[in-house]
Amino acid sequence: MPFDETAGRGTADAGRNGDDEQADTRRQYTIKGIETETVELMRTAARKQGMKVGAWISTRLREAASRALAGESETPKNELSELREYIRRIEQNQHEERERLRAIQDELNGMLKTQNSIMSKILSTA
Repeated sequence: MPFDETAGRGTADAGRNGDDEQADTRRQYTIKGIETETVELMRTAARKQGMKVGAWISTRLREAASRALAGESETPKNELSELREYIRRIEQNQHEERERLRAIQDELNGMLKTQNSIMSKILSTA
C-alpha cells in the first residue's frame, strides 16, 4: 500500500478548499525508506487525533525540528525523570527480592542442618 495519500492532488486541492494561504506553503514530498509498520502507526495516530496523515506528519516533524534546533532532546525532561524514577523503583524491587531470597536461603540452610542433625541421631541410635 503506497504511503503518499495525496499523490496527484498537489497544491491545487488546498486552493479549492478556500485555503489559498496554505496552498502557497504546502508542498508534496515523498520520503523513501519509511517502514510499513511506521506508516501504519502514523495513520492510526492521525486517525485517532482526527487529522489527515499529511497534517499529522507535518505537525510532528515541525515539533521535532523545533526541539532539535533549540537544542532540546527528543524526550522531554519530565519523561526522563519519570524513566529515572521507574528505573530506581525497579532497582529497589530487585534489591528487596535479593534480600528475600537470601532470607529464604538462610532458612532452608537452617532446616537442612536441623534435618542432618536429626538424621545423625537416628542413625547413631540404630
